[in-house]
Amino acid sequence: MTQSEKNSAVVCDALHSQMAHIVTAYDIKESTKRSYNRYAIGMYLGAVQEVCAELKANPNLDTRKVIIAHFNGRLCDQILRGLGFNQQTKDELRYGA
Repeated sequence: MTQSEKNSAVVCDALHSQMAHIVTAYDIKESTKRSYNRYAIGMYLGAVQEVCAELKANPNLDTRKVIIAHFNGRLCDQILRGLGFNQQTKDELRYGA
């Protein structure tokens, strides 16, 4: 394993941890609502794993665009804000990343 691959793995592990925290906090907040889907947290965490796997496979990808490709709506904006990125633009909301 090269140094670049090791650095990428460390960054992805940190990203995974941060994103898991953000989606868990989002799910806890959503759980108070009437239309809560108790199976959603599994889907959120699965998408977090997909984002990290995609970034590990190709570290040159734009992290923000990968997140937008896997999440949408308020959850996507929460994740982007939590990671220090700008929220989605109107064009990204309409047409994707």
